[in-house]
Amino acid sequence: MCADLASNRPGESIRQLIDELATNAGRGVEAKACPAPFDQSALRKGLDGEEKVARRLAFLGEGWFSIHSIPVRASGTDVDHLLIGPAGVFTLNTKNHLGQRVWVAGDVFKVNGFNQDYVYCSRAEGVRVSRALTSACGFDLDAEPVIVVLAENCCVKESPRDVHVVELEELRFWLKWRPTILTPSQVTTIYETARDSDVWLKSSEMVGVDGAR
Repeated sequence: MCADLASNRPGESIRQLIDELATNAGRGVEAKACPAPFDQSALRKGLDGEEKVARRLAFLGEGWFSIHSIPVRASGTDVDHLLIGPAGVFTLNTKNHLGQRVWVAGDVFKVNGFNQDYVYCSRAEGVRVSRALTSACGFDLDAEPVIVVLAENCCVKESPRDVHVVELEELRFWLKWRPTILTPSQVTTIYETARDSDVWLKSSEMVGVDGAR
């Protein structure tokens, strides 16, 4: 039975993971979605970041719709935020690195000097969402992947190919200045389609982690 994802809270998958870790505490059992033991403070930092982004999206105004924490794989992988509006469809990947330094040059994304795979993962996420919504809506859609950064300092020397890197403080203005490419009718159709959990269950069978069939 399909579920309406519009009711998802920001960071829903992280909340579930925190709850699972708490339940398993003292049992010597790791949460099944964790590839390695997680510091709950790191999870809560991630949750805080997703909540901050959601609050910014809520003030975009009429004609914009967001769906949070969309599960796309049984392993626990999710889309932090899917945003649909006049400027198109965007997958938002939140990265909370407050107190740290972020440096970006093309596909190279460093946090305090250490390489991260954020660009690769965000690009694959955009491909996965584009294919799922194109199939479900019946017309071509290109979801634009966005990495939303919360950091002490963020320096983007060169934007990655096909992936936007936007600081949280600039997010609303960046979205508002994007050109209009979708009609109100298209926006409504995409949103009503995207909120159906069955769309994403089917997409998990269509696309692998690398964005390929």
